[in-house]
Amino acid sequence: MRNENTKNKTNPFVTPLITIAIIANLLSFVLI
Repeated sequence: MRNENTKNKTNPFVTPLITIAIIANLLSFVLI
């Protein structure tokens, strides 16, 4: 929990990029 909070504070743009990457991977698997 603490690590996630620090990451969100230090890099607010990293988490959405990771989520987008995961969604893109899931979509690629579904499309294939």
